[in-house]
Amino acid sequence: MDYYTRTLEPQTYVYVDRDCAFEAGAIAAAMGSGIREVLEAVSRADLAVMSPPMAIYESMEPERLRFRVGVLITPEHAGRSPLRVGELPGGEAVHTVHTGPYATLNATHRALDEALAADGHPHGWPVWEVYVDDPSETPEAELRTEIWRSLG
Repeated sequence: MDYYTRTLEPQTYVYVDRDCAFEAGAIAAAMGSGIREVLEAVSRADLAVMSPPMAIYESMEPERLRFRVGVLITPEHAGRSPLRVGELPGGEAVHTVHTGPYATLNATHRALDEALAADGHPHGWPVWEVYVDDPSETPEAELRTEIWRSLG
């Protein structure tokens, strides 16, 4: 698995919380409603969006998936947001890109976990996914999702 490490500055984001069964259909529904809610709110508030939609995971449980759906914004706009505000940590992180259906993201996460363990990197949190392509405009097999993982 190809990945690289990078030193990141802290990044401000706005988000909504989601909680669903750890099942593909439930995740897709929760993610879709979260993305719509976030994009509508930042549009109404006229916030400068600095990223495609993303999901942030602080931990993962076998039965339920709790996550944040959001977008990066400029820190100076945080006070104008009608949404909750969070910050991705600065420091060392790893990055890889998954290409293909969202339903196969777990396989890429597992491969990244194995590669990091083999290379002696700790399993850090948070983990976040950035949904680079719009699934309404990009064929499923060509969808790109950036996967980031804090090493801190």
